Amino acid sequence: MRLSPLLLAAVVTPAFADNAPAATPPAATIYRFEVSITGIEQDPKAAPATYTLTLQENTTGLVSTGANIAMTSGQNATRQNVGLDIKMSYTLRNGVVVLSGDLEMSAVEATQTNGAPNIHRVRAENVIPITGTSPTLFTSVYDVVSHRRYEVNVSAKKLL
Repeated sequence: MRLSPLLLAAVVTPAFADNAPAATPPAATIYRFEVSITGIEQDPKAAPATYTLTLQENTTGLVSTGANIAMTSGQNATRQNVGLDIKMSYTLRNGVVVLSGDLEMSAVEATQTNGAPNIHRVRAENVIPITGTSPTLFTSVYDVVSHRRYEVNVSAKKLL
């Protein structure tokens, strides 16, 4: 049996498809994330360094602070950013904020005899669920060079 093109189109395309209203995507939520880092200061009683990111769901935010240093001199000088970079994004899964991101801290170490600076770096990537408004541990890193422990805590507050 051979179907006519008109009948075939009716079989492949439901009759209500052209009359259905366009689906409205749900509005993206916006959260403010408070990031606190302990261990940056040598004094163990020092207040944590704090940073804020306000993010829309499924977008990435970045906080970057530091310096851009020369790695070599002359006409072909190369440069390197050092300091702190925090990059984060989140999604909602069954009402739970799932935060993913990475944190990098870098600094110039004492110059060697050849004049080129050494860059010391600590980096962590992680994914965590945030279920309440109290701070949640994002990562804890022990730096084997400086013999310091850094703890990064994040709290989330829904804005929209």
